[in-house]
Amino acid sequence: MDGEDFELNDLPFDAVISRVGLIYFPDQLGAIKRQAAALRVRGYLGAIVYATPEECRFFSDPVSVIRRRATDCVARIGRPFVGGLIRRARSAG
Repeated sequence: MDGEDFELNDLPFDAVISRVGLIYFPDQLGAIKRQAAALRVRGYLGAIVYATPEECRFFSDPVSVIRRRATDCVARIGRPFVGGLIRRARSAG
């Protein structure tokens, strides 16, 4: 499931947990808002992060290179996440 762009059924989640995943989302705040919206009332949202991108260059530098280089590929084939594959499979019947 793509943590940034996902489709859900009518049942909300009890909890959403991200273990060192937020660093890979280009729109981190937007992803957190969408994940929180998928929770039931009084549900839990938890995230483990190393630090801010400026404080953790060991991860943020490679991720920034991947984002720059992947832009062309994503534009050609779409987002390569499970959510996109599920949508494609459903549309294919």
